[in-house]
Amino acid sequence: MQVVRSWVLDASLDALSWSSDGLFLLASSKSKEDALQANEGVSYVLPLDPDAAVTDGSDDNLGWVARVAAGVQGLAHAAWIPLKRIPAFIQFSWFEGSAVIYSLADQAFTILPRAILSQVYTNSNWPEHFIVAQRDKEQDRLIVFRPALPDATTLDDPVVWESQQAISLPTHAVAGVAWSPDGNFLAAWDTALEYKLSIHTIHGAHLATFTLNEGGLPHTETSMFKTDVQQALSPSTSTGRARRVTIRPRQPSVRISSHSSHNVVPTQRIAGGGLGIRQVAWHPSSEFLAVGGYDEQVHVLHHADWSMVYSLDFSVSALRSMDEAPQVWLEPHRWFEATRGQGIVPLETSTFPIDVPTIRTEDAASPFQNGISWMQWNQDGTLLACTNQNLPTVLFVHEFVGWMERDVHAYLRPLAMLVFSHPVVCTSWKPGDTASLAIATGQQAVFLWTSPGGAGDHALQMAEAVAIPNDTFSAQRLTWSPDGQTLALMDSQSFCCVVPAPPEDTQQEGSERNI
Repeated sequence: MQVVRSWVLDASLDALSWSSDGLFLLASSKSKEDALQANEGVSYVLPLDPDAAVTDGSDDNLGWVARVAAGVQGLAHAAWIPLKRIPAFIQFSWFEGSAVIYSLADQAFTILPRAILSQVYTNSNWPEHFIVAQRDKEQDRLIVFRPALPDATTLDDPVVWESQQAISLPTHAVAGVAWSPDGNFLAAWDTALEYKLSIHTIHGAHLATFTLNEGGLPHTETSMFKTDVQQALSPSTSTGRARRVTIRPRQPSVRISSHSSHNVVPTQRIAGGGLGIRQVAWHPSSEFLAVGGYDEQVHVLHHADWSMVYSLDFSVSALRSMDEAPQVWLEPHRWFEATRGQGIVPLETSTFPIDVPTIRTEDAASPFQNGISWMQWNQDGTLLACTNQNLPTVLFVHEFVGWMERDVHAYLRPLAMLVFSHPVVCTSWKPGDTASLAIATGQQAVFLWTSPGGAGDHALQMAEAVAIPNDTFSAQRLTWSPDGQTLALMDSQSFCCVVPAPPEDTQQEGSERNI
């Protein structure tokens, strides 16, 4: 962990990201919506190679190769456009709905007006394309951009970005977009005040719209048959999978006694619990789409006709009546003090009923702090993990039984339920491992759940609490290295790394193990 390059800049940074080729860093200082005059926002492009830095002092001797101030409109977000032959980044402003592309190759600016989401959407299957959401004449649209010329740009031949496709959305105010892993489909969902999600092909065809009616019942509207869907897809990007996987619905299963300062009262189900969609996660195969709402439910759609094929309910009332119980893991009481902050302690197993802290909708600080707050499939699509902010200390893992075998009776079943002493703040699947999760709860520890044999038998699971020996360290964020061998933990001021112990140092279980 030797320092190879450092910079001292003239702004307090909020975000940092690598370029796709690993040669540059994009550092940005975002402005605040209510304090634009004090900080208008600025982005820096920093070269990792010292020889790439300027030598004429035009960088104020700070080491950057580009510095772009956002101006009076402010800076909401800055991101790389991952085009290998044209290094470029985009800045989104707070006001006036504009975005600006800055190309490092020709030092030119391109303004994209009416950008309504501060996000650029890309896909590895379309390496020369990127998508920006815009609003024109009260209509939400997704605009697919690409460079007009196939050759690399120069100062004498500046890059021109052309609109490859304009996809009209049926949303009132689009809140998010998710591009399927295979590059074929785009999912866009509406503002939190309406439960609506639409599916489109990359070529602009509208495939289906998924909604909840006034009674909270799911409904898919589509005018296209499966053969029509296949024709709408580009032949070169079609997955070629024609067989539909039918999911066998199961009734929800486990008894939980709630622990709260209020009695839990079953809520009436209306569309989105009064709100809409909060999280969307594509299955790695692009055949399924998981949709999580503020109503504490996850609906799984299938790409044959985008109808709902499975539903998971994470509300307390539903969890009390589950048929099939997951493996329950509990954080040991005061384990950190018992090990003096130097140990690795296994989580305790438990059975139902158990007590878990709950937050009722009416007790939340904001109505937008309810429901499915995080959701992600593992790398092969055999597991789905999620958190429900109404049960802030609990992490759920479901197994997709029979999907890998293409079983027509495949279904989702509860596999693990991890209950912590403090609310979950960050979770991430380990790269290269199909069944390993790292969890942070804002405390001086990181938690690891794994199933060495993959998804399946409860007896194969393991869950551990790893104490962080750094004094007064609070793990607020975590991220894995791409090879999955190192885990970086961050608090507000510092970071530390968790690495596996060498095989020859393997010792007894407990506090004698090394990290």
